[in-house]
Amino acid sequence: MDINDLRSAVTLCGLVLFVALAVWVWLPSRRTALDEAAQLPFNEEHKEGRSS
Repeated sequence: MDINDLRSAVTLCGLVLFVALAVWVWLPSRRTALDEAAQLPFNEEHKEGRSS
């Protein structure tokens, strides 16, 4: 096993992890949680506690 085999394995692992993350994020069951997280900066009840 030389360095190019190691580089290929690391690249393949990175690709698999990227695809797995993309699938996980786009699952319909995650939509509610992601929509709530997207609205946090605009949510007034979270801004009230700030002293800026």
